[in-house]
Amino acid sequence: MRVALLTLGLLLAACSKNNDTPKAEPAGRGAPPPPADSAAAKPGACKGGGGEVTDPVSAPFLPRTVGSLCVNPEGTVRAFGDKASEPIKGICQLFDGGCEVYITHQVKRTVSLDYVDGQGTGSTVTTVLSQFASSEHAYAMYTHRVTSGEDPTRADMPKAIDVGAPGAQGTGSLYAVKGPYLLELSYVNTEESGDEKRMKASAEKALPPLARAIVAKLPGAAAPPAAVGLLPADKQLPLGVSYELGKVLGLEGTGNGAVGFYRDGAQRYRVLTISKDDPEQAKDVLKTVARAKGAQEEKNVGEAATRVMLQAEADDPKTEWVVARKGKVVVGIGDDAFALRDKADAAKVTLPRDEKIKRLKAVLDGLK
Repeated sequence: MRVALLTLGLLLAACSKNNDTPKAEPAGRGAPPPPADSAAAKPGACKGGGGEVTDPVSAPFLPRTVGSLCVNPEGTVRAFGDKASEPIKGICQLFDGGCEVYITHQVKRTVSLDYVDGQGTGSTVTTVLSQFASSEHAYAMYTHRVTSGEDPTRADMPKAIDVGAPGAQGTGSLYAVKGPYLLELSYVNTEESGDEKRMKASAEKALPPLARAIVAKLPGAAAPPAAVGLLPADKQLPLGVSYELGKVLGLEGTGNGAVGFYRDGAQRYRVLTISKDDPEQAKDVLKTVARAKGAQEEKNVGEAATRVMLQAEADDPKTEWVVARKGKVVVGIGDDAFALRDKADAAKVTLPRDEKIKRLKAVLDGLK
């Protein structure tokens, strides 16, 4: 079976090179590993009600059975971190690279187990439930898993799905976030190896019901952080949100905030929103932006505004941003670096400065 699973991974990786077809998530993004050799169940595996969730902390959130799926009776439940048998750094055994990003996002606890299909179809769903230091940390990790820091217009971008909380479904995968919890489901069926269309259809049938059943039991609010709710919906790309911790736009001292990705015809742009507890904190954020090299005051926009050129890395294109404050909220509109990386004509793919200011004022006017 290991050979079959490896074959599946290689076939999916090959498919990912074709931009005209949906692609499986590259392993480099920290994908969970395939199930163990013994994971696929024979018919009748769920007759006894499925296996036991032996981790007492997560057991209330993980139903033993959902439809034809059940906790693998012959599988192992592994728990890491707070009140678990293994240290949190043990999650590096779970993910095919990328475990450090969970640590930096302050993951506190992770549990992993497999669900199998009691009808004997060979389907297995690896389930990973992680708890983070806060709902903001969990949401930041969710957007990282969904976008992977890549262009949200890419062909293999997951699709939004409502599972009782924000969710995203890709080829054989599903992510959902609620409160401080991030749920990750990964579907595998070796009998569907090499048939991506069939596997995609099977995953779309199997994963959402399991996700809804788990999400319904999780405590915490389903709403995203406040800054995400302040992003304008018009022209926003599907799942085009990145929630950043500590340094929005790469600027130290901004605190947490949301960056939305937008497209209006050929033009691409981004919107940032940062919501603070009071106006004084928002003023400090704008001062941080104003200290960036080359920043200039922009008059008659909000209560105060700054225009700045930013560059994330030495080989990245420079992007123009206009950032303003209204009360305890900071809002900015800037160029989308993804649109400029192909050395396209900037005038065709970016908003002119006066249009940035016009749209920025519209967002500010909409704030309560």
